[in-house]
This record gives sequence, structure tokens and C-alpha cells, in this order.
Amino acid sequence: MTHVVLIAPPYVGHITPMLAISAALAARGAQVTFLHDFDLPAPPPGVATLRVTPAPAREVPFSPLPAVRGTATRTAALADPLLAALRLLAPDVVAVDQLEPAGALAAATLGLPWVSVANALAINREPGVPPPFTAWRWRDSRFGRWRNHGGWRVHDLLMHPLDTVIARRAAAAGLEMRGIDDTLSPFAQVSQLVAGLDFPRRALPDGFHYVGPIRAPEPAPAWPPGGGRRLVFASLGTLQGHRAGIFRAIAAACAGLGLELVIAHGGRLPAEAIATLPGTPQVHNFVPQRAVLARAAALVGHGGMNTVMDAMAAGVPAVILPLAYEQGAIAARLERAGAGIALHGPFDRARRLRAALAAVTGDPRFRTAAATLQRECTAAGGAERAAEIILRTPGAASRVAA
Repeated sequence: MTHVVLIAPPYVGHITPMLAISAALAARGAQVTFLHDFDLPAPPPGVATLRVTPAPAREVPFSPLPAVRGTATRTAALADPLLAALRLLAPDVVAVDQLEPAGALAAATLGLPWVSVANALAINREPGVPPPFTAWRWRDSRFGRWRNHGGWRVHDLLMHPLDTVIARRAAAAGLEMRGIDDTLSPFAQVSQLVAGLDFPRRALPDGFHYVGPIRAPEPAPAWPPGGGRRLVFASLGTLQGHRAGIFRAIAAACAGLGLELVIAHGGRLPAEAIATLPGTPQVHNFVPQRAVLARAAALVGHGGMNTVMDAMAAGVPAVILPLAYEQGAIAARLERAGAGIALHGPFDRARRLRAALAAVTGDPRFRTAAATLQRECTAAGGAERAAEIILRTPGAASRVAA
């Protein structure tokens, strides 16, 4: 029986896909352990958990440099606890989120094969692709490569605190890792993007796999039918649901177009703000997102990977309002694929939103592009494909046989 250990950072958008992979692994008969230093939701049947000494608690900063410094602090704090846990568990293979480099360091130190999982936008660099913190469009030209080169230089400056921690820990273990780029697995890598939603890639390793949305099977609750109007689903993710001005603009745009609106704000929008929303939107803390999107004509969202991939899996075009992290980069990819429109601040202008919503709900080309991505998502394999790749990782099978 293959023993797989999974490691993820303490963010819902990363934990949920990794739990889906853990369920798929357990269903295939693997022994599965989820290592964590945070409060973990109830794991799927057959999945064990082991809590390690927690890294220092911190808020999630929206500026790049504080975010990198926080990750550097977390990596330094987690390196020894994860190393001790992996030494105790002695797994055959480790599945590590790309943004939890302490896991890759620990696996490499012990000579364990590991698989890098890109639950957010993949950080794999190449000259033709802009860094993930930019909202730059694809430019297949000399200028584009020059621009990207400058962007990657800025990226390296921003990443210096984290790269320094990784390089020091690696050197102490006799490893040649100079930074986070070197923590990406030489064995196998999976991304929950699909190729049609990425910029053209020319330098991905042979072991890189697009597997599409990584989701656990779930009963699909039927979302109550509306009154015949086309439905728009609006969500700003788990961290930005307090942005009342943006939700007011979305509600005004939908009311002006006669569109039914469902809002999910993650429990962050106060009652007094909800009371001022134009029209008659349905407002909820949380909704069964995939069920709502199955009925939707469009998504208005922040560009988080999980929400965008759920929309594309449903064949639903989107209007994206990037707020932080790699959301602008995801929005640029969605626009290039023809399945949505990206709007950059200010976001509280109902007129701009109304024009974008009118386009994605009225022009069939957006729906056609989203349907193309939907077919690609369906064929990509998701959590089941990710589990298969992990279990077939070079090195894992030989360890089991031995």
C-alpha cells in the first residue's frame, strides 16, 4: 500500500483541492496522511491527519512584500516540524502545494519523491510568460519578452526573503536549492488550470500536468429556479466579501439589465450594507457554488482560481475584478481565452460593470469560449487524475516495491 502525505498552506483555496486529492487517493486504496499546522476541516473517510507545531499565526497581507516575508517566516518555522513528521511517517511520496516550500524542503532532505501541486496559478517561470503577480497580457514579441524579463527581476527582488530562507535550509541539508523555483518537483507537477486557460507554455517540464478543477464529488443540490430571468453569480472570495461598494455596483448593473443576482459574501458583508443594495438580489453568507453556477448566465468575481475554474467547468463566462495576488494574471488569461472580461479599478462604477455584463451575457462568443474550456475541464481528470499522477510518481513505486 502506497503511503502518501499531503501538505498545504492554511488557506481555504489551497486546503479544499488538497482534501479532494486526499479523498481520491484513499478511494484508490492508498494510505493517506494530511500534515497540517492549522485547524483542518473534517478529512474525507480513510484520510488520517497529523498536526505539527504551528507556524506563527498571521493575517493574510495583500501587498506582495509583506506576503513574501510572511511566507519566509512560515517556511523557517515549519521546516523542522515537517522534517520530523515525515521522518516519523516515512511515506512513499509527498504531495506539496507549490506555495508551501517547507514541505518540498523536508521531502528533498529525506530523499523522498514529491509532487508539486499548483492550486493557485503555477509559479513555473519562462521567458514568454509574465510573472504571476502581474496582470500583463500575453505578448509574443521581443517587447513582451523584454517586459517579462524586467518583471521576473522584480519578482526575484520581492522573493529574496523567502529564497534566502530556502537556500540556507537547503545548504544545511546538502541540497542545491537557491530559492522557491528549485522547490518545484523534478518528479511530477500538477496544476488545476487547463492548457486552454493558460498562456502558451514552451518550457514546462515533461512531468507537468494540467488536471483541471480539483474537486471532490458532491451531491449537486438543485438551486431553486428563478422567475425566468438570467442569473448572475457574484463572489469576491473568502477574504474580500466585505467590499460593499463593489457589491452595490454589481447589484446596480444587474438591476439595470434585468438580471437575477445571487451574492455570496462569506459572512463578511454587514446587514446595513446588504440593505442598501440596489434591486432585489439574493444575498447569502455561502452558497453551493457549483450548483449556482450550473444555472448562471455569468459570474462576476475577483479572479480567484477556484471560483474561475468552477465557472469554466460550468461553461459560464465571467467578468473579473482582480483585487490581489495572482488574480490579475488569471483575468488576463481568461480574456485571452475569450471567456470573459477583466475590469481594473475603480470597481464601484456600475456603468462599466453593466457594459461588461451586457457583453458576456449578450455576445454568444463568450459563452462559446467558456463551453470550449468546459469540455477541456471535463477531459482533464481533476482530483482523480491528480491522484493517479501522484501514485505513479517515479520513485514512489520503487519504494513501495522495495
